[in-house]
Amino acid sequence: QMRAFLDEKIADVSRKEGMADKLAHEWEDHLELATRKEQITNEAKSMPSNSNLADEVEALEFQIMYKESRIRQLTQRLGQSAVSSGRNNHSFLQDTLVDNRKVKLITSELTSLSASQLTSKVLFEMVVKERRRVTTLVRAASALDQKAVRS
Repeated sequence: QMRAFLDEKIADVSRKEGMADKLAHEWEDHLELATRKEQITNEAKSMPSNSNLADEVEALEFQIMYKESRIRQLTQRLGQSAVSSGRNNHSFLQDTLVDNRKVKLITSELTSLSASQLTSKVLFEMVVKERRRVTTLVRAASALDQKAVRS
C-alpha cells in the first residue's frame, strides 16, 4: 500500500515535471520569436519601404500570440494538477506571467525582448531549483525502496 502511494506520488511529480518542461520550451520559443520580432522591427525602421518586413512582423506577432496561448493552457493544466492533488494554495503558475499585472509593471519600461529575456532568466532559475527538488525526492524514494527491499 505504501509502495503504491509512493509510486503515485512519483508519477505525479513526473507528470508535473513533463508539463514544466513543455512550459519551459514554450517560453524558450516565445523568447526566440520576440528576439526575431525585435530584429525585424529594427530592420523595418531602417527600410520603411520594404513591405515584406511588415508582413513578417505581423506573422511573428501571431506566432507570439499563439505561444502565449499555449503558455496559458499549460499553466492552467499545471495549476489544475496542484488543485486536484489537494493543494489549494495559489502558486505563481496559476496566474500566467504573460497576463500578470505585477510582471507588466516590472517590465513596462523594458523592450519586449528585454522583458522576455528577464522572464526567461527567472523561469530558468526556477526550473533548475524545481529539478533539484525533484532529484532530491527521487533519491529519497530510491533510498526508501532499497530499504524496503532489504527488509
